[in-house]
Amino acid sequence: MAGESLVVARDDRRSAEWVRTVAARGLVPLAAPSARRAMWLIHERRVAVAIIDWSRTDEDLPELLAELWRDQPAAVNIVRTDLAESTVAAVRSAHPGALIDGPASTSAALGTWINRLLGHRVGDLSLNNGAVIHVPTGAMKSHRLFVQLLLAHPRPVVVGRVGGEAQELSRIRTWLCEHRSVVAIECQRGTGLHRLVVTEPAEAA
Repeated sequence: MAGESLVVARDDRRSAEWVRTVAARGLVPLAAPSARRAMWLIHERRVAVAIIDWSRTDEDLPELLAELWRDQPAAVNIVRTDLAESTVAAVRSAHPGALIDGPASTSAALGTWINRLLGHRVGDLSLNNGAVIHVPTGAMKSHRLFVQLLLAHPRPVVVGRVGGEAQELSRIRTWLCEHRSVVAIECQRGTGLHRLVVTEPAEAA
């Protein structure tokens, strides 16, 4: 598929593994040893996937994530961290839509995840470059919660009952109705659990 993948890793071995992983999926790898170099590399480029190795010693990483969030909203951003609460909070602050992965995850698992992110389909919805596409109309909606719901299908996702996630869930429901999608959101009362359900067969694309 068209598109480039940004790889920001702390060491050459990890960088080489991730470059092979994304290259095997038809993406052009852009490898950078630091966030500052990465920001230079992606200038005026369209990034399909960014895999970023979070390091407390790279002070430019929050700026890189913020730039990806602002300028490349359709990109899939995977940040591999130590999963400490403070680290996750720092990543979320810089890029609310980033997908967080643990450091122990293998390259094979990362490759499977990328495959799903770039081509997963439920009913008449599909994923393309980290955005949800309504296949019959070509309409696109990009939001971390929507991507999570699609990837989790048929399993449910916990959604906060108040605040930003609840508001976004309402917007997703409205978007699905406006585009007459065969996919709906089902809520398990009193649990905060929501999942996508296919209400009727989707027409073949």
